[in-house]
Amino acid sequence: MRSKFCIVLLSFFVSSLDAQKPAKEAQKPKEATKAAAKSEQEPAKAEAAKRAEEMKAKGLVEVGGEWVAKDHVADAKRGLFHFDNQRVTKDEYRAMSAGKVRHPITGELIAADALDRARGRSFPIGPDQRWVEEKDADKFHSEIDQPWVLTTQYYVLVSTLPIAKIEALREHADRAITRLRPVVGLSEPLPTSRPTIIVAATQDQFVDYGKRIGDETSAYGAFLAREEAKVNLQNQSELRPAVCMWDESWGPYYVPHAVGLAYVNGLCVSSDCEVPMWFLHGMASLGSRFETANTGTWFCQSMAKAGGMKNLDKWFKGYSIDGDMEPDAISSNLTQAGLLIDYCTAGGEKDATAAMVAITEAFQQEKGPAIEKAVKTLQAVLGKQQDEVEKYLQKKLR
Repeated sequence: MRSKFCIVLLSFFVSSLDAQKPAKEAQKPKEATKAAAKSEQEPAKAEAAKRAEEMKAKGLVEVGGEWVAKDHVADAKRGLFHFDNQRVTKDEYRAMSAGKVRHPITGELIAADALDRARGRSFPIGPDQRWVEEKDADKFHSEIDQPWVLTTQYYVLVSTLPIAKIEALREHADRAITRLRPVVGLSEPLPTSRPTIIVAATQDQFVDYGKRIGDETSAYGAFLAREEAKVNLQNQSELRPAVCMWDESWGPYYVPHAVGLAYVNGLCVSSDCEVPMWFLHGMASLGSRFETANTGTWFCQSMAKAGGMKNLDKWFKGYSIDGDMEPDAISSNLTQAGLLIDYCTAGGEKDATAAMVAITEAFQQEKGPAIEKAVKTLQAVLGKQQDEVEKYLQKKLR
């Protein structure tokens, strides 16, 4: 602190002395500096003007310093850029336009002449982007502050697990995407809200994440970070991640649930809307608990053993997940939420189905107020269909 304070004082003292010099003496070097700076800027301005003419000749339009096709202008203004059939951020667009390509394994943007090396499972690490073999890269990324970042078309996985293990996890993450996307009209979050999932390699690591960026919902093995908790990734915006724990028994359910949470939250951020917690977890449970008929039956049987379905009106008002609840109660809340969405998409009464279709269309159109209204309507409809949902549950149990 003292050295910083001294520097500030010294700067002020020098400025005071300069102020005491004759005005003309002080002005001469100032004018000379301006002239030199102007002279240096001229070539850059000329180059920029030449490039602008070239881009305009190609029919491109400038948006925030980047040149895009005319039919992509509206998207670019809201942070969505298109490159080679990919939806990308502005920073990604700039890098890819300059010739960068994606690493075939991690999706990281690398120089095109390094592609063969990347295909041989080598990776750049550290500030100097030194290329190393897989085992050395795994060692480097085993540190909590420098994890692997694997970017795919629909989500980003962040973890200190070995890269081969993270690649294998994609099976569970992709399962959630496949189950969820049709329900939201195949809509995708903006790249600025790209679903990001932190996969904790150990229980201790998961608990640490829960303490640092979790809330009461971190009592379960997959949770959405607090709204103000963000992560900064290269070429990305600040993103609100979902966090899950990996283990061989429950990891295959935690991962898709976290993907669902991050994906639906990303859609809501992109459309500027909020949805109830039960709906958020219900959508996530489609991929984690109702991805197949057998999986759905198993979780419904567990819910039945734990007391069965709760009264919907009371359940909607008091829905929660927190550390004061028994594990069976948390699981039942997640299963019931998923069961309601599954009921509306696969076997619901016509009013419930129609309400779900309205939600699908609202997500497809990215209309926040319409999404919120449609979810409220769905909740009201379901509140009147306790008996029908109970019958649907019984079908699941057979």
